[in-house]
Amino acid sequence: MKSSWIWILLALGLWVACGENQAEKEGEDQPDMEEEFLPDSVDTSGMVEAKCLTQPGQICQTGLSFVQVGTYLAELDFSESGGSEGDAEIVHEGGYDRLVRTLTFPSGQVVIEGNFIDGHLTNDSLIYASLVNRIRIEAAEFKTSDGVAVGSPVKAMLAQEVDSAWSIISFAQFDLPQYEMLQIQRKELPQLSFLVDDPNNQIGLAAGEAFIQPKDLPEAARISAIVIAL
Repeated sequence: MKSSWIWILLALGLWVACGENQAEKEGEDQPDMEEEFLPDSVDTSGMVEAKCLTQPGQICQTGLSFVQVGTYLAELDFSESGGSEGDAEIVHEGGYDRLVRTLTFPSGQVVIEGNFIDGHLTNDSLIYASLVNRIRIEAAEFKTSDGVAVGSPVKAMLAQEVDSAWSIISFAQFDLPQYEMLQIQRKELPQLSFLVDDPNNQIGLAAGEAFIQPKDLPEAARISAIVIAL
């Protein structure tokens, strides 16, 4: 009888031990809910851009407070932009047409261009369904978050980061000598271009290569326009 109780107790102990081991194993298998649903990093770029676009006078990655690339150009209301608008026009160039609206500010203009449409297919419906493809800022009233504006010294802008963060190209070296300017881009923000006048393409041709080095820029070089494009 005693041996029977011993076997019963051993069996009961084994059953309890197995239950505890199973519970521990199940506990190990269950992921920590907080860890499972907590992202490694939170992408706040959209929130930063949305906040930027609420700031009048600030140049953002997608546009200005009153106009952004990718929006319908004909429907935009510029009454609160602070600028005065002339008549919209249809520009014909290189076999293509595009709708252009221009705002004038005390120090210069903001030129807003629609997407290119094949001149053979152009009609009113296509023109007025144009999306904003390019915003060219020539007015010093608008600045980037780090204070760069039309008229800013180029070398001061480049000095804000290591030279490798920027690329400087000459339009002349890309068979576009008629533009007589340089384009500076920050590699992580390719939709923003900073333009520098280069009369007679002197800087670009003297460098002899498409990509210009900061040392090739004269001290007097200043930003002549800032472009936001799709």
